[in-house]
Amino acid sequence: IREIFLFAWPLVLTDVVQKASRPLVNSYIAHTQGHASVAVLGLIYPIAHMPYGWLNALKVMHPAYLDSPFMRKHRIPWFTVMAITFSVTWGLIATLTGLNQVLLSKIAKVSPDLVHYSFDPLMIFAMFGVPVGIRAVLTGKLVADKQTQALTLSGVVRLPGIILSLIVLERLGVRNATLGVAGLFSGFLVQCIGVIIGFLYASQQASPRDPKHNTQITQEPTNDEPKNDDQYPLYRDLEEKTSKTVHIPAWSTGDSGHAHVHMNGYEPVEDKEM
Repeated sequence: IREIFLFAWPLVLTDVVQKASRPLVNSYIAHTQGHASVAVLGLIYPIAHMPYGWLNALKVMHPAYLDSPFMRKHRIPWFTVMAITFSVTWGLIATLTGLNQVLLSKIAKVSPDLVHYSFDPLMIFAMFGVPVGIRAVLTGKLVADKQTQALTLSGVVRLPGIILSLIVLERLGVRNATLGVAGLFSGFLVQCIGVIIGFLYASQQASPRDPKHNTQITQEPTNDEPKNDDQYPLYRDLEEKTSKTVHIPAWSTGDSGHAHVHMNGYEPVEDKEM
């Protein structure tokens, strides 16, 4: 039970912190920017979440290929880069071409004023794929390696990062829904940095200098190499057992002789009268 608890509690911590991030941002924006800004955040989130939300599935990549070191070392990093690039490109194209605004005005029936205030927040949302993708794939690797303790820092720093960024950005003149999305992005970014730091620390702890990873491989002797009886006692015992003399009847050899059987063949001896 203790081992399961130590493995699971960093994952539970990060999940709870992630779930608390949006209510925290919405509460701050409602008290400082008004309810209209909160309405914009609520309206654009489903559309803005589509380009990057699926990147969380990268968490299962490393556990799925646990028995394939080549896939984990070479293929998964390349796939992650392509997935993040696709996510950012999708978000930018959907915002710059006006597709997101059309969805808001024509399908969601959002008023033109609220649609106007959604452009800047959607542009920030388009960049969410970078920290989300990196966080997801590194989290999956730490889970596969059973090093979830390294995720503790990322869970601790996210909420303070959001609060600090909201205060600083507001003093710098950022307003309305843009302030909320910028604060949320800062939380993702701070958490991603925490995951990277934890991953680097765990990798250093699991370096080949660790005695658990220093395994000496004994090479088996080839047919051309002499066998050392002290190093390979099995060969010595086998030779002793198979070098015993075996009495073969005369009718089986076709003559009146007998033979001593050795490992390397038969050695005929003279027949002795019984």
